[in-house]
Amino acid sequence: ATATLAQLLFPLGEIYAALLLMQDDPGLRDAHWRSLLRLGAIPSIVLLLASYLLLPESPSFLVLRGRKGDAQSVLAKMSRDNGGTLASVAFKTPATKPDEEVQMSCLGTARAQMDIVFGKHLLGSTIVVMYSCFVLNLAYFGCLFAFPQVLPLIFEQGSAASALLVGALWEFPGFALAFFIGMHVPRKLAMKI
Repeated sequence: ATATLAQLLFPLGEIYAALLLMQDDPGLRDAHWRSLLRLGAIPSIVLLLASYLLLPESPSFLVLRGRKGDAQSVLAKMSRDNGGTLASVAFKTPATKPDEEVQMSCLGTARAQMDIVFGKHLLGSTIVVMYSCFVLNLAYFGCLFAFPQVLPLIFEQGSAASALLVGALWEFPGFALAFFIGMHVPRKLAMKI
């Protein structure tokens, strides 16, 4: 359910963008991209400030900084938010290293992770996922590039921006259904649907 609610931000962003386009240039023939870019950045700035003010630090980050008490309170709050009880947690703080060694170990860790992902056991899966992401992004961002070019030709009577708005609004019934399934259907059955 939380993932569904988080995904609602995407169509809300589409609606915001469509409203900006309707205000600037409904036909998408002569949009002022600089002002649209500035106005389009406003929600991300607002969400950045909200997350900075409202989200707690991660417990693992707090433990690594030697703040075990704060980590316990964050875990207790997470447990309360999820309707559970906090089990006792004993933190084991890793030994600290000088900054240069930590930086080298980070590079070494990244190298080790790349060796796993591109190793003989996962190479095929990695290539399939990389190709899928490439095709998905090509289609998605290609459509974003093509919409301003194609929609004015299709919608000569109506507004191309209003067509984008209607398309974004049609996503809400799907999210409502996904939210209902996520709340009322057992997880394994929901994954099969």
